Amino acid sequence: MTFAPHPCPYVWRGFVAAAALLMLVIAAIGALTRLPFGGLAFLLALFALGWLAVALYLLYRTLSCLTLRYWVDRDGVTIAWLFARYVIPMEQIQRIIRGSREEMRSPWWTWPTPYMTRWRYGAGEWWLSLATRPPPDQLLLITPYGTIGLSPRDPEGFIQALQERYRLGPARRLVPGARLPRITRWPVWRDRLGLALLFAGLLGVLILFGWLSLVYPRLPEELPLHFDAQGMPDRIGPRSGLLILPIIGLLTWAVNGGIGGLVYARQPIGAYLLWGGTLVIQVLAGIALANLIR
Repeated sequence: MTFAPHPCPYVWRGFVAAAALLMLVIAAIGALTRLPFGGLAFLLALFALGWLAVALYLLYRTLSCLTLRYWVDRDGVTIAWLFARYVIPMEQIQRIIRGSREEMRSPWWTWPTPYMTRWRYGAGEWWLSLATRPPPDQLLLITPYGTIGLSPRDPEGFIQALQERYRLGPARRLVPGARLPRITRWPVWRDRLGLALLFAGLLGVLILFGWLSLVYPRLPEELPLHFDAQGMPDRIGPRSGLLILPIIGLLTWAVNGGIGGLVYARQPIGAYLLWGGTLVIQVLAGIALANLIR
């Protein structure tokens, strides 16, 4: 049996804020297309990418609230939103409490859905709020692992459905916990070395593009792009040819990062070699760039 939550009170604010940010990003991209490559263009590109990430995050949280649903069957309770699920087996529901007087202050990054978050309180206890209303208006399911707060629009019907199915007994044993998209369950997200190598590769891409963007306006329109064995230039070309070096760094990071992510579960050492190789190539690209612009 499916139960809808109370309407999300701030959902329109999330859509308005996301739309405003997307318009800002579009305006920044439009300005970027009219700017010559340089330091200002690089900063504007970073500005657009940063606000695009914020807009997508706001859309994710807003749509999570809009798609929130509660399913009750004889095996347990399932909370669903977007591509995620949270399962509570029936035998683990110890009590149902109507509301709480606990003072819960949501972190700022949970806006515009402040009641879809996780709080810690007491001695290491946690409270998972998957609701559209504050704690006093929630139904609290007490389990051995913590408290789960819900806000069904029909709380009486939810409690009745839960009690009826509890008396029937479970038909199968459910595994408790979150069911998230597969990509979020990749073990690499818990590997500090792997994440450090990936982050260092991304930082290397930004350094290459940023460095070139700062010196680019001062470079001559034509300059040597290749030298022979004696150190003499054997190919002259436009300065835009230098862009191939940071582009190589970007493509190497993207390709090696993707392949490394695919092989990580079976061959973590191979993934480390790919991600470390990205840094080596970026260092070589940086040395080549330094030699060409000196």
